[in-house]
This record gives sequence, structure tokens and C-alpha cells, in this order.
Amino acid sequence: MSDSPLKRSVADIAALCLRHLGRSITGYLSRHVLGAAGMLMLSMLTLFAAVLYRERVDALAHARETSGNLATIVERDLSRNLEFYSLSLQAMADGYRQPAVMSMPVQLRDQVLFDRVTLARHISSAYLIDVDGNVAVDLKGRTLNVNVKDRDYFLAHSTLADTGLFLSKPLVSRLSGELNVAISRRVSGDNGEFLGVAVVAISTNYFRDLLDGLTLGTGAVTAIVRNDGTLLMRQPKKEGLTATIGSNADFRLIQHASSGSFIGTSTVDNMRRLYVFKRVDDYPLAVVIAPAVQDILHNWTIRALLLGAMMLTFATGFLLLSRRLANELEGRWRAEQELKKLAGTDALTGLSNRRTLDTVLNRVWARASRTRQPIALLFLDVDHFKAYNDRYGHQQGDAALVQVAQVLGDCLHHSTGQAARYGGEEFVLVLPDTDLAGAWAVATEVFAAIAALNVPHQDGIGGSLTLSIGIATSLQPGVSSPAELLDAADQALYMAKAGGRSRAEIFVPVQA
Repeated sequence: MSDSPLKRSVADIAALCLRHLGRSITGYLSRHVLGAAGMLMLSMLTLFAAVLYRERVDALAHARETSGNLATIVERDLSRNLEFYSLSLQAMADGYRQPAVMSMPVQLRDQVLFDRVTLARHISSAYLIDVDGNVAVDLKGRTLNVNVKDRDYFLAHSTLADTGLFLSKPLVSRLSGELNVAISRRVSGDNGEFLGVAVVAISTNYFRDLLDGLTLGTGAVTAIVRNDGTLLMRQPKKEGLTATIGSNADFRLIQHASSGSFIGTSTVDNMRRLYVFKRVDDYPLAVVIAPAVQDILHNWTIRALLLGAMMLTFATGFLLLSRRLANELEGRWRAEQELKKLAGTDALTGLSNRRTLDTVLNRVWARASRTRQPIALLFLDVDHFKAYNDRYGHQQGDAALVQVAQVLGDCLHHSTGQAARYGGEEFVLVLPDTDLAGAWAVATEVFAAIAALNVPHQDGIGGSLTLSIGIATSLQPGVSSPAELLDAADQALYMAKAGGRSRAEIFVPVQA
């Protein structure tokens, strides 16, 4: 059983809607596909950058954690040994204050005084200094004519009673010529008077050995530093490097915190490093572990460059393909627009065809209904055109129609007006916001322009091509729709032709 007319109508409407929807989508994509592709790539690049940044942060965090663990290991070793040296110095100071100990035979006295010291590694020497800065007792039982009252540790203890454990700057021993760090404690009498200084000289090799075992990369620096910025040891060693960094702005961060980290640029080699530090509990020392940022981020940098190159290649290819797609869609959209234009255009004259006329007339009518403005319509017909074709030929007839169309287009001043070929030698002018007076003025202009063409027509009126025009407006009685307006102008055209042609007539409603 065949489909009903209603079903076929619904199907036709649906197909038409789909065609229009497809054209709309094509037009939208042709205009926005490149922008959408750019936004997509920007989003992907932003996500890629965020992932890389997160990996960079993670790499630095891992390096910070690793360096912190190493600093803790070194700090604990230092704390344990300094505690041992402190107890040994206290035992030396206590024995030095006791006359009974000092009156013992030298060998026994030294055994009592230095019992703990002999168990320690890296000790170059140990001795007791009297109030004048002379070596009173030596670990090795030697009688020494050495004075140290100019040493920083002697000055500190002789000046302040509460100096506590003191770590000197690295100094060359006057006994052995070795580079040592003197760890010392004040010897005080029962009333707090200054009696001398107990000293243990530690080889700087101890600090070097602590740091040598740490593997952190070729650009890493490790250091043990006093609270005043004096370097006890720096690895790797740097020739010409000053013995103190106390004036360095970054060092102030270390002075005022028990532990922490920061990224700074070295004033020695201009290399950026991650400085992780930890203070040695109860002692005026800090451990600094500083791997180079370029070492920390070495693998990340390689990965970022490789992935970045891949992403850039992909983005470039994607954008090029998007551009090609945009061009193809734009070309297709333009072709569709051209086809649409051709479908609504008369092939001979270039004016709108009847289909477009209906659409425009309906649109103008709806607008006029909202604005309550008049619409005028001129229905035009070339006089005796069949005779013209018969005498001059269809080719010449087509040329004449083209000339008429050009005149009508030139006389159409209103931006929303429309000139259309209604069929054969008939034409229509739609004039929005135009009353009868305005329409008559346009008709007069058309007559003048056609006369100026002076197209020969032996069978016409006056020997040249002429037109007949029917005029109607939407404000006239009996006109309440676009179809009635067109019909009214057609009736007026009939009146003009019946009245002798080459003239214009205004629609006259039929009186009831």
C-alpha cells in the first residue's frame, strides 16, 4: 500500500530540514574549525605543560628528600662525635683542676687526663693550656714551648666564662703543621676564675671523609659550616675560595633555622643549586647538601625536550590538517552558498527568481506587520515582447530582458527591497516602507530609464521597447497577505495593459 500524502509531506519537510541543518553545520564548521582546533591544541599544550611542571616539582621534591636524608646522616655522625669530644674535654678539664691528678707521675697523669681521647679517631693532638696560653700538658707527654694565646678559641674562653664547647676555624697546627679544627672547653676554678683551656685538635680529614662518601652529581657541593659562616670543609674544594660565607645573603637562611631548603645561585661558580641544610643539635655547626639543579633535572629535561618535540610535531601536524579541513569545509560551504544563490537567482537576468521572491515578500510582510509600515509592489511587463522575439530573435530578446533587469536593479534604492523576474517578460519590484506616492516615483524613474535605453521595437509603442506597470500597497483595502498584494499589483498591471500599455496603473479595490 502506498504512503498517504500526509506521510509524504512530513518526509519531504524532514528531508528539507536535514538539508538545511547540514548546510548550517557545514557553514559553522568552516568558520570555526580552525579556532576550535587551536583551542583544543592550547588545552592539550596546557595539560602537557602542567604534567611536565608536576614532574619537575616531583623531581625537586625527591632531590630535597634525598639530600635531607643525607644531611641527617652527616648531622648524626657529627653530633655523636662532638658529644664524645665534649665528654673527653670535660674529663680533661676536671682532672686539670685537681691537684691530686696533676701531682701524679706523668705517665699516670696523662692516662687519667686523656683516657677517653685515646679512643677517638682523627684526633691529631690533645692538650691543656694554662692561663697564659702556654701548653701545660700534651697528649703525647711532650714538653712544648708553644703559646696559643692568639688563637680564637683561647681568646673566646679567656673572655667569656659561658662560651661552652668551641669549634675553631681551620688552622695550621703549631705542633704538627697539619690543618686541624680545635675543639675546646674552658677550665674554670671553683669560683669561676679562668684556669686555662682543654683542647682536642681534630684533623680536617674527618670532615672530608664524612662528605666524600656522598654521591649527588657532578655539580653538587657539600659543606660543614660554623654558625658565623666559617667553612670547616667544602667538597669539592675550590681554589681561592674564601674561608667564610657569612656575608652571603643565602647563608642567613641557614643561620636562623634548624633545617630547611632553598634554591639559590652560587657566587662561586654561578650555578643554581638546591641547598638543603640541617643544624647539628646543641652545637654551632650546620651541614649543607647542595645538588645542582641541572643534575636534579637532567632526566626531566631530556624527557621534556623529547616529549616537547613530539608534542610540537603533533600540534603542527594537527593544526595543518585542521587548516586543510577548514579550507575544504569553507570551500564546500562557499559552493553550497553559490548553489543556494543560483537556486534563488534567475539564470538569464541575475535577478531573484520567483521562489526567492516569495521568501522575500513573506519576510518583508512580517516585518511590516511588526513596524506597521507600508509595502509597495510593482508588477512590470515588457510590452509586445512576443512580437519583439518574433522580429528580432530570441537571442536579442534575451539581451533586452537583461537590459530591463539592469534598469530595475538600478532603480531599487531600498536596502531591503527586491527585484525579481516573475516569469517570461514579467518582473516584480518589492519596496518596503514605501507608500503609493513613493511607488509612483519609482515607476516614473523606471519609465525614464527604459526610455533612455532606446531599445528599437518596430512593433512596439513609439518604435522602442516599453513597459506596463501595476502598482499596489499593503495599506489598500482588500490586501491582507503577501499573495493578495501580488494579486492586486497583477490586477493593476492588467488595467495598464488594457489601457493602452506603456503606462502605470494603481490597484483599485472592487467596491462591494
